Amino acid sequence: MMEQLTSHSMKLFGRNKQQQSETDEIAAAEKLSQQNELEKSTNPQSQASRNQQQEQSDQSQKLALQDLSERAKSYKPKWDKNGVIQFKSEYICILQRKWRSQVEFIVAFEDLTRDGYRLMAIDSAGKSSDDIVPAGTESYYYFQKME
Repeated sequence: MMEQLTSHSMKLFGRNKQQQSETDEIAAAEKLSQQNELEKSTNPQSQASRNQQQEQSDQSQKLALQDLSERAKSYKPKWDKNGVIQFKSEYICILQRKWRSQVEFIVAFEDLTRDGYRLMAIDSAGKSSDDIVPAGTESYYYFQKME
């Protein structure tokens, strides 16, 4: 009986020791994580480096947006928001399928295909609100020049 009790106690002790070991490992990992976070937040050199990187990123984005804005000015004269061919450049073309302009749309589509442009995406406007204009007639077709 004493042997069984001792054996049972040893098993419980071993189990408790294993659970304690697992708990200690979790606590150590949490402590290390907290130390890393504390070091990041209190290390002035690290903070300064992150601030500098953020400033460089912000500056880079600002320059990219300024460049984009400047280049957009040269594209606007090529844009015809009321035409079947809304925009055409050496690399891309955007067609609009309009109500009562199906034949013009087909001709433009064929010309683009012949010139090496390939249809990449369609932006469908969906069902019209007045039920007079069929759904999809105010769709945009995006082409890319393939070389």
